[in-house]
Amino acid sequence: MPYSLFYHFLLLFSRSFFRNNKRYSPKEYPCYDNYEIINVDKTADIPCDYSGIMGVPITILDKWCSDQFELLGIANSARWLGYECYTIINGKKIYNRVLIRNKNPKRLGEE
Repeated sequence: MPYSLFYHFLLLFSRSFFRNNKRYSPKEYPCYDNYEIINVDKTADIPCDYSGIMGVPITILDKWCSDQFELLGIANSARWLGYECYTIINGKKIYNRVLIRNKNPKRLGEE
């Protein structure tokens, strides 16, 4: 499915805001090799205050809200669609990821 068609499909099924209160910590969220993109292992662990690009599990798609997250692409260890990225951390291949950016990250002290 072409990227633009995939994106429009997601817009049709956009959900309400995803509630998350986890805060970003460099120790908890490793970056991919050669990319300034953090890896998030569980959708419940998506940091609410991170403004950069995140690789999240594909299960985000049933929780995804177009007003909250910008969809940038899909990636795995061998190929990518949309935003260029390979999901490799310390030379180890990890599962497929959806690449997103939080449109309105919370600031420190905001709830």
